[in-house]
Amino acid sequence: MDIIFTILNLSFLAWLSFRLYKKDNQLRPYFFPALCLKLVSGLLLGYLYLSYYDDLGDTLVFFKKANQLVNLAYSEPIGYIEYVLNSDISIIDIGLLGQPRALFFVKITSFFSLITRQSYWMTSLYFSFFSFVAIWYSVRVLIAKYTYQEAIVFSFFFPPSVVFWSSGVIKESVALGAITLFVAATLKLIENKGDFKNLIILLFSAVVLWKIKYYYAAVLFMVTTAYVLTTLAIQQWAYLKKGRVRITFFYLLICFFLLAAVTLLHPNFQLGRFTSVVVDNYNQFESISQKGDFIEYDGLTKDWTSIIYHSPKALFSGLFRPYIWESSDVLKLLYSFENAFFLILTIYVFFCFPRKISEKDYLGILSILIFSVILIIFLSLSAPNFGTLIRYKTGVMPFLFLLVTANNTYIKKVMQFIFKRSS
Repeated sequence: MDIIFTILNLSFLAWLSFRLYKKDNQLRPYFFPALCLKLVSGLLLGYLYLSYYDDLGDTLVFFKKANQLVNLAYSEPIGYIEYVLNSDISIIDIGLLGQPRALFFVKITSFFSLITRQSYWMTSLYFSFFSFVAIWYSVRVLIAKYTYQEAIVFSFFFPPSVVFWSSGVIKESVALGAITLFVAATLKLIENKGDFKNLIILLFSAVVLWKIKYYYAAVLFMVTTAYVLTTLAIQQWAYLKKGRVRITFFYLLICFFLLAAVTLLHPNFQLGRFTSVVVDNYNQFESISQKGDFIEYDGLTKDWTSIIYHSPKALFSGLFRPYIWESSDVLKLLYSFENAFFLILTIYVFFCFPRKISEKDYLGILSILIFSVILIIFLSLSAPNFGTLIRYKTGVMPFLFLLVTANNTYIKKVMQFIFKRSS
């Protein structure tokens, strides 16, 4: 029976894949290489956790708890539906009521485990596939709006850490899919006012992202709202068209007011509590991490002046560490090579950055910078362990890779050579 379900599920994914493949002539050369890399990454992630973390890794813990819900679905289908909707512990208690984000993810996982007859590997393929589909849709939207086709495809489908940590049964696979869908829907709604389909996509991705990674959602909501309002203001207000300084000031002013609103969205965002959460998380990671495996901040306190003082180090370390000479094991060494490559791309961008850029591109760059800087700083401060940080910053890195490769002729030529595309 299990093998029949596996064949049926694989056939269904293959059918969906070919339907997507046939819909897009422009990006066809990238489709199956990117999809296969995504699917394999999800399986490798499961193998990594099974091999090195036994039953302690998030992906395995979440899957086991999801299977508790699946067993409930087999015995009490109505009880399963009620629990998914209400999380009533009188029906079943899986020990996650104090962890709403984990509980939400487990509920999603239980659905895929149910249709795969509790197969971890088949469930992993589903997570990887739907994460790929969300990102693929978003890439198509970005390419239609911007001219950096090779850079966009490379940035979202081929950086190793991005692909690996956004695949399989893991919260980041859902989060990155939701982030990219939200961005794509926002861009489409600016162009097509009243587009009901993209409005649904926007609302759906916003809810999912908030429940999975509320801190990502808060910053994303802020920068995309500022992007939309600034875009509309430029169209209506000739004063803003007279200089980038005015556009920047207007954009940052909106961000400032939205930042005040963000503090109302979650208790952890309250100014008096925020720094305590950051420093408490840092202290917890420091206590369980070996020296050399995390970013150390001497004298970090819960005072805002201390947070601001350590922010430059947090930003630089979050982007470029661990360095190659800091890598003591194979995984860290692989990450350090990617970090070194990203550092080279970042340095090179100062030599290939165009002198003239459109208002559309300028606002995109500004939004990526604000989004990335805020999240990298506070992720690096609150989750300084290198292994954890590489995973947590997955939602930022595709946009940063796009920023440093958009005008890189070498990346463009390499992508065209590998996939046999002409300019």
